[in-house]
Amino acid sequence: MRKINFLSLGFIFAGCFLGAGFLSGNELKQFFGNFGWLGILGCIISVATICAFGFMIISISKHKNSEKLEDIILPFLSPIIGNLLAVLQTVLVFAIIVIMTSGAATLLQQIIGIDRTVAALIFSVILAVVTMLGISGISAFFSVLVPLIAVFSLGISIFVCVKNGLPNIAVGTPDETNPLLSHWLLASISYLSYSVFSSVGIISPLAKNINKKSTTVLGSILGGVILFLIASAILLSVFSLIQNSLGELPMLNVAFSINKVLGIIYAVLLLGGMFGAALTSMMSISNYVKVKCSKLKLLPIVVVLSILNFLGSLFGFGDLIGTVYPLFGYLGLIVLALIVVNFLLTLKIQKNK
Repeated sequence: MRKINFLSLGFIFAGCFLGAGFLSGNELKQFFGNFGWLGILGCIISVATICAFGFMIISISKHKNSEKLEDIILPFLSPIIGNLLAVLQTVLVFAIIVIMTSGAATLLQQIIGIDRTVAALIFSVILAVVTMLGISGISAFFSVLVPLIAVFSLGISIFVCVKNGLPNIAVGTPDETNPLLSHWLLASISYLSYSVFSSVGIISPLAKNINKKSTTVLGSILGGVILFLIASAILLSVFSLIQNSLGELPMLNVAFSINKVLGIIYAVLLLGGMFGAALTSMMSISNYVKVKCSKLKLLPIVVVLSILNFLGSLFGFGDLIGTVYPLFGYLGLIVLALIVVNFLLTLKIQKNK
């Protein structure tokens, strides 16, 4: 089996968190951008701690030789709590589908002027059809778009900063502040919490392909550096626009402010990234429900999920990000505490051998 070096681990690690919500700029603006320089500090704290949890997750997975969610999080055996964690993560995965559908509807409305409700319906139907076809290769293809969007984001930020100089990093106005994210440190912790909880199932399988502890350490650090550089680039770009011109897709508006063609290219990439994230999540949750309810066929599962997805996506993209992610962030604080305890017990067992 092909082993992972620290460079590969760094890029994979960063890729776990570079979703379409992140790269649209909306997520970063709400969690960090509204707090000015304190938000930048919060971003540093979040990313640094994410690196530490990435190391812990891989270490636990390697020690227990397991990728199961309950084995990584729980320091004790409990089928009931394990099932509860699985349900919570399934709900979070479904929420990602809804957020991506809402974001795509907002994007299509902004670019081609189509009614937002109609756009959400079209996106939901296409997503359901592709899920039913089971073309997993399409999901892998769209996942390539996320690094492309990341490169474009960096390029846009560099261009904006070279052309206009460093922007004024100001605190957002009170009406822009999310009541669930009322303090910069609270927002930082919430971002850390839901990010780690949603990525456990992605990071833990990497452990079996890592030979050295140094690979885990260096790879986690590299991933954090890449993540922070991209986050900083997006935040600087967002700060370059006046607040009332940001909209729900700040980075898209930054791209259009530079050049219409660049804006259209970024819109296509962002739409692809949203569809890829939604497709991967839809396939995952459909398979999970099918396994748990073996008597159900795939079609009714996808139909029900698609209807719920469409209804949920009628809420605004920014509203969903600003509500769902913080709520899971606070719920995820328990998960963070359990992972730390599990890691410390793992260290103790290894020390006593």
